[in-house]
Amino acid sequence: MIDSTTQQNSALVEESVAAAASLNDQAKQLRDLVARVPPAVTFHSFFKPASAGFFHFYVWFFRFGMTTQNIVVML
Repeated sequence: MIDSTTQQNSALVEESVAAAASLNDQAKQLRDLVARVPPAVTFHSFFKPASAGFFHFYVWFFRFGMTTQNIVVML
């Protein structure tokens, strides 16, 4: 009875270790993938200096899928 319980526990530990290693590998792959994708909006891209003018305002709206018609309505 005790031997079978010990064997079951040992098997569960081995499965847990394998699952943790697999999860660790998947997390590393996800980290590497996310690191290659540039952020859509950063603090500096959101708050452009006033001297940048209308051009940066226009580019900022296109980053969010806005169209020229949306910009005219919002102005």
